[in-house]
Amino acid sequence: MNTVWKLILSTLILTAMLIFSACDLSSNIPYNSSADNEPATEIIDSVYVVATDGANLDWKLDAEKIERYPDKRLLIAYQVRFESMPSEFSQKSTMTCKEAQIDEISNKIIGKGNVIIKTPNGILKTEYLTLNRFNNEVFAPGYVYMERFGNVIKGTGLTTNINFDYVNLQKVSGEGSGSGSLFD
Repeated sequence: MNTVWKLILSTLILTAMLIFSACDLSSNIPYNSSADNEPATEIIDSVYVVATDGANLDWKLDAEKIERYPDKRLLIAYQVRFESMPSEFSQKSTMTCKEAQIDEISNKIIGKGNVIIKTPNGILKTEYLTLNRFNNEVFAPGYVYMERFGNVIKGTGLTTNINFDYVNLQKVSGEGSGSGSLFD
């Protein structure tokens, strides 16, 4: 009889170990890194946000609607007007677009749909771009239209800074009078 109890007890212990070790499936569930596949934590209509770096005004955002994902430190804004305040290395710039994804961790803004950036040095129009706020670099992989110092530059694969101090294009065409500083 003692042997039967030992057999039953060892079977129960083995079964319990299998059940408890099989229940932890969390390591097999992939992490959903896309904000599009999960609901926003907060949805806010008619938003005006002012951000500071402590003492100075950093940027202002005016949007028709914002979806916040605080765990990812991500904002998705619609019908956007984003105004960057001048620092010692840049000038005031304004970006408008249909949608903007603002990643607070990487400090990048992705503009989508009728994206327009205006600075004292010119105007840039495209359908999609990435603005890296760490280094103030702008990258637009598709077609761009840029007016700078009375000249029009069109092309694809743009890299520039927010002040439009330099312009690099993979494919380019232009109108106007060229100056040496325009293409440096």
